[in-house]
Amino acid sequence: MVPIKKSCSWILKNILQQRDQVKEMQPWKDLVKTGKFAMKNFYYAFLDQQQKVPWRKLFYGNVARPRALFTLRIACHDSLATKARLRKFGMLSNDACSFCEEVESLQHLFYECRGTRNIWQAILKWMDMHHTPQGWTQELQWVIENSKNKSWKAQILKVVVAEASYEIWNYRNDNIFADNRKEMEIDIERKIIDSIVNRVWMKPNLRKYIAQLIMP
Repeated sequence: MVPIKKSCSWILKNILQQRDQVKEMQPWKDLVKTGKFAMKNFYYAFLDQQQKVPWRKLFYGNVARPRALFTLRIACHDSLATKARLRKFGMLSNDACSFCEEVESLQHLFYECRGTRNIWQAILKWMDMHHTPQGWTQELQWVIENSKNKSWKAQILKVVVAEASYEIWNYRNDNIFADNRKEMEIDIERKIIDSIVNRVWMKPNLRKYIAQLIMP
């Protein structure tokens, strides 16, 4: 019954605002009856009410580097600091892509842009997956659909999209800020494949399949 005062902190205000919702939860009803409180029960009750994002399973069992998984998660949330996003917040006046002069949005950069489309297509070709790259929304949905099962190719594809997203984002940053653009353009595809091989090799049940991919 504590009133929510203006002087309350942001955290306390949000906690108190959940009271009506909590009263309808089964863990609360159990607490009233038994007098026993379990934080875990309330935690899972709150989780069950949240909408599950369609890309969550891309992270299940994904052995990509933590930094690559982090970049992929930020991209899935559409929160990468692309020029279009920075301009939206008034931080840039120019949102032109450094590869092709189109507007650099997430949708464009992954993989409508000619500077990144060929990279993604080359990685998929190495995976023996014949697919024509489109924009980020379409590619994310395609990866989700093709990584649903437990086949070796589906498991490796999850690593591929994480490692490729990370390295292409770095490639974009180097193309803007660094002086080694020509070197990066030559090494980017091999760098992505090497990272995929190194990470997938950690899973013994996938080694024979990754060996097939790297054999000439």
